Amino acid sequence: MIVDPRTSDTRDDWSYPTTVFEVDNFKAAVALLYGNEVGVGDAADIALAEYVRRWMVNASSIVDGLGRAKMYDIRQILAALEISTDEETTLKILDRLEEDSFVSFDSPPFDVPEPYAFANLNSSGYERGLALLNRLSERVLNEIPASDRLVDLGHNRSDVQDAIQKLEDASEVVRKSNSMQSDEKGAIRDQIALGIELLRKPKVYATAVTALLLKPLYDAYAGIAEESYKVILQAAIAAVRNLIGL
Repeated sequence: MIVDPRTSDTRDDWSYPTTVFEVDNFKAAVALLYGNEVGVGDAADIALAEYVRRWMVNASSIVDGLGRAKMYDIRQILAALEISTDEETTLKILDRLEEDSFVSFDSPPFDVPEPYAFANLNSSGYERGLALLNRLSERVLNEIPASDRLVDLGHNRSDVQDAIQKLEDASEVVRKSNSMQSDEKGAIRDQIALGIELLRKPKVYATAVTALLLKPLYDAYAGIAEESYKVILQAAIAAVRNLIGL
């Protein structure tokens, strides 16, 4: 179960947030990675990535009564991304997601028009979606010129200091983890240390931050088995992405 950091939400606004990805950039990255033909398995992965993207930026959703988790409508995601145009294909994608235990479908806590396919994301679905989101991010940063830009970090900004603290916390849980090899942990922590020094400069290239910080953070998230440590890594990832406007 993915923990929702907020305590309330509404279902009124389905618009895409401007951080992490704007919808046009997300679609462009999908096109770069998959071309014009998207099969059922790939469509299921893309839906997972979009689910994770929305969760990371607190996009509007249906929240269960206890506020524990976000519920996104997979049908709405597929329609918004224009990757499924007929009912038969949509049902195959939904079946694939459920058969692979990536999501758990459930009725929303509010009355909404049918048909719908609201789901909670399982941990395996989150990890798979996050991995694809990272691949799509790299395509955007590497192949969409506007993303290769200088980011002004200013001087002693609170959000920069917060990101540095979260990165130091991330480095510490990598050190403490029992589920990674020592040489791998050392390499990741060295990268994070270099990235922290980079964030202390007044201006940085977004691509440099991605290479020095986001990639090793994603690698650490994929390699660490301790769930409590994953939460700390997620916070560091979100803080860094926010700094460089992704």
